[in-house]
Amino acid sequence: MLRNRTASLLLIAVAVIAFHFAGAEPKREHFQNAQVLYGWAQDSKGERRRTFITRPNSVAGKVPAIFFVGWLSCDSMEYPDADTTDGFGILLRRLIEQSGYATVRMDKPGVGESQGDCSKADFATELSGYQSAFDEMLKYDFIDPSKMFVVGLSNGGGTGPLVSRQHPIRGYIAASSWGHTWYEHMLEMERRRLTEEGKSPAEVNSAVKAFVEFYSLYLIKGMKPGQVIAEHPAVASLEPRRSLAERERTRARDPRHRRHHHEPCRQRGHRANRKPCPSGTRPISGDR
Repeated sequence: MLRNRTASLLLIAVAVIAFHFAGAEPKREHFQNAQVLYGWAQDSKGERRRTFITRPNSVAGKVPAIFFVGWLSCDSMEYPDADTTDGFGILLRRLIEQSGYATVRMDKPGVGESQGDCSKADFATELSGYQSAFDEMLKYDFIDPSKMFVVGLSNGGGTGPLVSRQHPIRGYIAASSWGHTWYEHMLEMERRRLTEEGKSPAEVNSAVKAFVEFYSLYLIKGMKPGQVIAEHPAVASLEPRRSLAERERTRARDPRHRRHHHEPCRQRGHRANRKPCPSGTRPISGDR
């Protein structure tokens, strides 16, 4: 009987510990000059997205606001570590502490407390989440709807202008973003991949000509890759290859990898002998 009672107590203890850790609150941000409010937005699939709204402490009445549109990868936009060395984290925390503006951020599907699966999210679903978060932001009485700014970080720089829809915006800012079409981006990545593989200039030029045809039919004409290859023998040799851009896009979607795996000055462990960015800086590049 004593043995059964001991076993029961152990099971109860294990259950209590498991419940404690399962229900533990995530580590939160703290600022000297701003208060963090937590909300929800809902995307077109009905899944909830965690939002982070900051309100400056020292400003009375309505204040201007910055709406942040995030990157491609599956990483949270919440930065609880005040001593972060991450470039975007430093930028976000500095603006929250020093600007006197309200700020709004949202976590992607399946990231942090947001529902869904980031690895399966498509463009339209993600955009609907940001648009919903933007609409929710306008409900806060301390935000001045006539003084709104949208800041797109990395991939968000290209999609930021779509978030506000018809609402007037004072300005759009693209930080470490891109400025050309995905078709041009893919050709650029293919040329870089071939060069890094040690191909001669002539081989690179010949292959890129084939990729011009392939991506024109695939991205512009809307044909499926298998269809392109079947109907156009000239690009059949491209089939065994998976482009650098595709590998990086897949890697960026994987929550096991950090958002900044493209950054040339960040430490990447055994993969490269590179130094971290100086505090408060981040390279502006077009390869994201």
